[in-house]
Amino acid sequence: MTHGDNDVIEKWSGSDGYPFVIRYLNRTAGAREGTIWAARYDGENNPAVSSKARINDGVFHHVAFVKRSSRLALYIDGVLEATVEDSTTGETKNEGPLFIGARGGRGNFFSG
Repeated sequence: MTHGDNDVIEKWSGSDGYPFVIRYLNRTAGAREGTIWAARYDGENNPAVSSKARINDGVFHHVAFVKRSSRLALYIDGVLEATVEDSTTGETKNEGPLFIGARGGRGNFFSG
């Protein structure tokens, strides 16, 4: 996926699988500016959900990315935005650090 993003929180280790990523799509994302994108990755499968709601209104918002059984769900301010089947298999854990406000490799800093 090509998009402009600011990372809110990410647990990723290069090309290895990552348990989760939550990204805020910024002004370079075009029509998707102000939305949230969240995903998991196991090295092959990459199920993702995107919000319809925009959160670029200067107000704090609660964002939750939930895995329940075989489904992933994205909530904003307690409202379900999207769901998808979690097609990842095997372990998605890694030894990489947890990044808050940045992407692994010290890029895509959150600005807001």
